[in-house]
Parts: sequence; C-alpha cells; structure tokens
Amino acid sequence: MKFNPIIDSAQKLFRKSSEEAPRSPDTAGMNESTVIMSEETVFEKITEIPLPEAVDRKYLIQRTIGRGAFGTVYLAEDKKIGRFVAIKQLVKSISKKKGRETYERFMQEARIGAQLNHPNIINVFALEEDEKSACIIMEYLPGGSLAAVIKNSAKFRISDSIRIFSGILDGLQAAHEVMIIHRDIKPQNILFDAKDDPKITDFGVALLPAAFGGLPDKIQNPEGAIIGTPLYMSPEQISHGKVDARADLYSAGAVMYELLNKNKIFNIERGHNFEEFRQAVLFKKPEPISEVNAPPDLSRFIMKLLEKDPKKRFQSARDALAALKTIDVKSEESEAKGQIISHNISSPSAMLEDVIRLFLIDGNISPAERRELERRSERLGFTKGQSRTIEEKVRADLNISSLKEIEEYEHAMENFLEQNETLSLDSSQIIRLETLREKNRIREDDAKSILRYLIDKIKYKRLTEKNKIIL
Repeated sequence: MKFNPIIDSAQKLFRKSSEEAPRSPDTAGMNESTVIMSEETVFEKITEIPLPEAVDRKYLIQRTIGRGAFGTVYLAEDKKIGRFVAIKQLVKSISKKKGRETYERFMQEARIGAQLNHPNIINVFALEEDEKSACIIMEYLPGGSLAAVIKNSAKFRISDSIRIFSGILDGLQAAHEVMIIHRDIKPQNILFDAKDDPKITDFGVALLPAAFGGLPDKIQNPEGAIIGTPLYMSPEQISHGKVDARADLYSAGAVMYELLNKNKIFNIERGHNFEEFRQAVLFKKPEPISEVNAPPDLSRFIMKLLEKDPKKRFQSARDALAALKTIDVKSEESEAKGQIISHNISSPSAMLEDVIRLFLIDGNISPAERRELERRSERLGFTKGQSRTIEEKVRADLNISSLKEIEEYEHAMENFLEQNETLSLDSSQIIRLETLREKNRIREDDAKSILRYLIDKIKYKRLTEKNKIIL
C-alpha cells in the first residue's frame, strides 16, 4: 500500500495500526514476545482507532514508539507544560469475553503503575478513555531498552552491570512488598531514563492477588494459560506451578546473564516451538559464565538466581540485593586490566555517538528528540557541524537514511505543501514524493512524522505572518 500524504488531519497518520497480524505463539518469537497462551487463545488484528478526545486536547502526538497485538504506544508532548510522555493505547475489543479480560488487565496495569512510586519503576501519570479505547499516560524514558543496549553496545564494565541490576532488584522489592509479581521481567521491559537509571516497565501481565485488590484469579490466571515470555520464565512459571516473588528473581537472573554474556540463557533460535523452550527451562543447565565476562562471585550469584528449585534461590529481592552489594568488583583483576569495556565511554565524541544511537534505535529522531540532541551536543562542546558529522557516521553504521537524504525529502515535501492553501498535494506530487522516499530509503513512519512536522511548521509560519500584518 503506497503512502498517501493527502489528508485532512496529519494526526490520523499517527494512528495506523500494524498491517501485520500477530503471529501464533507456538511458531515464532517465543524468546521475545509476551504471551498469554492457552488452547483457546485467538489474536485479533487491531483496528485504527482515534485517541480519546481528552488525550487530543492535552497532548501533541510526536510519533509512534511501538505497536502490539492490542494497541499502540506514542511519544507525546504535554501542550501546557512541555513534558514528554509515553501514551499506551488499548483498543477496546468488540469480541466480548476476551476483550473484556484484556481491558481489565490494562486497567490493573494502570492502577499498579500509579501506586508504585519508586525510582526504578516507570511512573504512571493518568488514565484517559472513551468508548473505543483507553490510554495510560506515563513517563517517557528516552534511554531505550536494555535489549537495545545489549544489542548495540560494547560489553559493560562489571560495576555498571551491577548498578543496573541493583536498580532492577530494588524496583522488584518495592513491587513484591505490596504483593505484586511482575511475571514478565526481560530486557525489553527494562528501560532507561535520561540519567541512564534502569526502570521496570509493563505490568500488563502482573499478578496481584484478589485479596490485595487484584482482579479475579480466573482473569489473572486463565485456565490452561502460560503467562510471560518463555525464555525468561522460571521453571515453575512455565509448567503451570505456583508463582511468587522468586519467579521474578529467576527472570532477573536470566536478564543479568544475558547482560554480561551478550547471549541469551539458552541458545534457542526463533521459530522453535513452545515445547522446546519448556524443556530447556525445566531441564537444561545454562552454560557457565566466562571469567572474562564476570568474576566468580558474580557468576555464582547469578547461577543461584537461576536455580531450577525456587527454594534454592534467594528468597527475596532484598536478600539478593544484600548479597550483590558484598561483591567487590573494584578488586577484580579483569576489570583492573580493562578487559571489560565500559558502556559509559569517557570520550565526548563517543558519548554523543551513544546518545545518537539511542535516539536512532527506531530509525528516526523526532523534533523533540532533535532539540534534546542539540542541547546535549552543545553541553559536550560540539558545533552543529561536528555534531552532524558524528550523526552521519552513526547513520552509516546503522545503514539508515543520511541527514542529506532526509533533508532532500523534507525540502521537496515542504515546497509542495506550501503551494496549496489547504496543505494538500496533487497526484503528480504524491508520485514524485513516493519515488523520492523509496530512493532515499525513508521509512513510511518517518515520512509520516516529517509530514506532520511540516504541516505544523507551515501553519505556525502562516499564523505568524498573519499576526504581523494585523499588527
């Protein structure tokens, strides 16, 4: 389907649901995707739904951050105070029981997030809804996910890894103290704020006992369902056993293992069926962590978290955190010799390069992120030309459109839009823009963001000129 910029409202472009239906949980992506799996599970393709009027009134949508089986996550700016937020939209299903249960879990996620006030847990600010969708308004975390950092960065210094893991354990302890079990701890659900502090996100499948204000057990634990992400599930979780705080500790151990090794706990390729994941989690012992990647004390700590029997693990996040604090990484010979490279490289150019890589995780830098990038660049002492050179290098490394290609496309679109009072395009202009977009390797989502930015820019320019004439 070709991209068509002729629209009455640019905001409609930010509400496209995914064209691809979610895959069945037993065919692919089991090591990455959260599943609520049972024999009766049916995934529905989400429909395009406008955001609630209250959200449109308060927030200016910048771009799409991600999409899932039931909705979309947007980056937005508060129109009054200028704060950036993430808006997670759930499309209310028309499919009766399953849709109602999904909605109830979504509402519980909002309540949990609002009640957990902790520096290592994402903040939830508000909930807005109408008859078609519901939206959680939450903290925007610009540092990207731990999964992206593991994929794109050099090895972490041990002290940095421990700092990250201490934050995860601290956040888990805060949740466990109020009887909340996350049930889906994985690198994708650990995000970083602007200070590079880790925050636990996505309590969508969290367990909160009904006795403590949670949903009925039949909704939180559907009969025959396996809840979580298979490769990070504890043995008891993947085998329908009773799940408590120790299941989260196992999952956290699997995350720590991956952070240090840059390999997943079990080497199972995408496309394998669920039974292979289950057999590995239940019976396969993880390969030992190399001493090059972790000192013996830290390796033993992680392997204790990964014990198959929950009784042999740490019994609480507090106990695990106390044990982690006793590991003296400063005396470790491997770190002293610099065998493990720090993610926080001290060179200003390398620091700016890391920031640009994080902003380009999804292949696009929004206007809001562009302003932040310019501020950071200035603080590090770079001119605009030097910053541009570094960004072009990163873009080339990531094999995405260059700034020159993007600017060429922006310039062409702006010229076309300014030729028409209604900011619409004729068919020949659409064809020329589409040809240029494909030639310059610009993604459709990025083209939509550029369109919306240019429409706002031209509207503001025209309004300013009109006011000058009046004055």
